[in-house]
Amino acid sequence: MIRDYNNKIDVKTINQLIEASPTELVSISEMRYFEQLEQVADKISKCSNQCSILLVSGPSASTKTTTAQKLSISLGRIGIHSVVISLDNFFVNRDELPLLENGDKDYESINTLDLDTLKVCFNELLQNKQSEFPIFDFSIGKRSEETQHINVSDDTIVIVEGIHALNPIIVQGQDKADFLKLYVSPSSDYYFGDELILSSRNLRFVRRLVRDYFHRSNSIESTMDMWVNVVKSELVNIMPYKEEADFTIDTTIMYEPSIYEYYLTKIIKTSELSGFYRNKMDGVLRALSRFHVLPLDIIPESSVLREFLE
Repeated sequence: MIRDYNNKIDVKTINQLIEASPTELVSISEMRYFEQLEQVADKISKCSNQCSILLVSGPSASTKTTTAQKLSISLGRIGIHSVVISLDNFFVNRDELPLLENGDKDYESINTLDLDTLKVCFNELLQNKQSEFPIFDFSIGKRSEETQHINVSDDTIVIVEGIHALNPIIVQGQDKADFLKLYVSPSSDYYFGDELILSSRNLRFVRRLVRDYFHRSNSIESTMDMWVNVVKSELVNIMPYKEEADFTIDTTIMYEPSIYEYYLTKIIKTSELSGFYRNKMDGVLRALSRFHVLPLDIIPESSVLREFLE
């Protein structure tokens, strides 16, 4: 059995299972995530009469968007209707973004959101059971003229996901009984004996490298450059509020380090890394080399990891 206690995963056992029974490893890993979804859905069902809105937050590459969608499906299986909303649709127009001290636009703070409109939408939803939610058009950096009409019943759970979802400002002036909060993120570290091989933050970094390349056309260099500010933003905008959560889901898929070396090696072939970038990538690859390789065709189509992969 995989040692998985105090948020530590044993690399040696992972490797042994890859050699002996890779399908078992994948099954155990996916079930670990799925069972957490089911447990949260069950807990929500027991307090759904007191709550209409579930706020979901997590740092970059935590799978908060995919997890929100999968949680909606889990709720549906136990007879609870839900709808998923992204806080990204409440972004202010890019030309209205607040500025940092150096004059650059601030893309990370809670002031990137139109909090007044969000408050109106929450009020209308809770009181009238319907509201017109904005739609942000990322292609032009502005709010669309179109809106999303949300119509709910008394037993509907509205799942609102975004990096600022747990910030108390989001529910300021609201009845807290109308809200529940969920924090999602990889929170397990990989150890070989007492040696830390891969931290949960570095696992998210690897996820981001792969996802940004295949799904956002970002180079390794640009993702690395952004990552420093991403982490700084998390420390200010997300981590202080994680203890506010009613529930947490560890979105580590235990076998995932065993597949990333393939993708990163493929990406590196398209780049000419040097200096800082080369050293950083060498460190990542050294960590991933401690894991035996898992066949890619064994990854289920339903896996949350599909959010990142090619």
